[in-house]
Amino acid sequence: MSGIGDVDQRDGERDYPRGRPEETDVWSVEAKGEDRVALDVPLGDEQMQIVAMPASPDGERPEVGVGYQVPGGFLAGLVAAGIGLLLALVCLRWGRRRTPRGAAADPTSEDRSVEQEQEREVGEGRKAASARTARRVVALGSAAVLTGCGAVPHTVDHGEPSVVPLTKDESVAVMERYSVENEKPGDASDAGDGSTWSTVDVGPTLLVDELATRAAQHTEDQGTDWTGTHSVDGVYVAEQGDYPLWAIVHGTETWSAEGEDDVVSPNAWVMVRTGAEGGWRQFAGAELGDDALPEPLSPDEATADEADLKRAAAVSGQVEKWFETGKADLEVPGSIQERRGAMLEPGKNQRSTAAFITSWPDGGKAAPGGSLRALRVEGGLLVHLVQGLTLRGDLKSGWRYLPDERYRAIYGEDGSEGYLEAHGAASSLVFVPDEGPAQMLGMDASRIRELPPA
Repeated sequence: MSGIGDVDQRDGERDYPRGRPEETDVWSVEAKGEDRVALDVPLGDEQMQIVAMPASPDGERPEVGVGYQVPGGFLAGLVAAGIGLLLALVCLRWGRRRTPRGAAADPTSEDRSVEQEQEREVGEGRKAASARTARRVVALGSAAVLTGCGAVPHTVDHGEPSVVPLTKDESVAVMERYSVENEKPGDASDAGDGSTWSTVDVGPTLLVDELATRAAQHTEDQGTDWTGTHSVDGVYVAEQGDYPLWAIVHGTETWSAEGEDDVVSPNAWVMVRTGAEGGWRQFAGAELGDDALPEPLSPDEATADEADLKRAAAVSGQVEKWFETGKADLEVPGSIQERRGAMLEPGKNQRSTAAFITSWPDGGKAAPGGSLRALRVEGGLLVHLVQGLTLRGDLKSGWRYLPDERYRAIYGEDGSEGYLEAHGAASSLVFVPDEGPAQMLGMDASRIRELPPA
């Protein structure tokens, strides 16, 4: 279990951490088979918010009980018990010394009635019973105070744990860091070392990186050295209670190289954070089309319910149909249609190229958090999904597919003598309005060496 604390609370109807997760204090506590573990957090004068969640994607959500230790509580309890006991004794003695009504009369008076004698006996009995009850109350109260006046923890019902993983301002800093931190693995990859890609990327993007490293290992001339930067226009995010945390960030990606024109494209990136002690990494990206993006909702309004997730799953079937046939109950802008057409353009000595979509496995390194994500936006649902893509190019009659040693080392033994296969990860961003057909907002299909096992 890990906690994130030491951040000011945000104003508004809901309180959210104001600082970036990277700027918070992180505690990590391992249960080691115990039912409960304790974590002492000193409280200062500033407001504090603590988030507790599993430190790994496979961890179970912790049940959190919050107790508060009051400084000087034991001494204050002793004083309170002593004062209460003293007041009780005074009351008892005062009650005993009171002269009952009629006590000054002559007890041998001849005119004393039977009724007066009975009333006095009843009064004395009540007084004795009251004294015994008071003594019991004092004893029990003193014991309760003495045993409970130390550190008095109590459990607070905090409801479902949730956190807003990324705000727009925070996403700007995350993407700026990503642009900088991506350079080191990229340089190492050009030299044939792909061991550090996992520090910045995960899931489908990491598989694309690994193929780039493999290609560099078997390529002498690396060509032009390009540098990528990322700017942010907005972020889509919903409240989340478990790792991995995720957000959809959209903005502009720019690739620059000396002596070359910049390559600029609008993009959306799915950024994930798989643990409390890890930073944000890119899971997948999609180059945006011509249509305007929907307006985001506040994080508490953006959380998708079960009905939304069913709608998102239904859309994946339409996207699959569009990739394979080019037609579906889906509105696709012209720029994205052109990209699909270029992807399926037959190569030299090929008769045709066909696309086949397969499901992408959920969980694990291939897709931490799942291959389908959805959240509410203004007027509908925003869906991101990853699917396996296989392109099959059938050769013209009389031609055979004979890959050389370098090609086999990079891409493997894909295809046979009669056709060529290439595998990829298809990333799609789709807007599902409350009324009307779904709209494809962005798409990317990047080659990988092989599809991950289902």
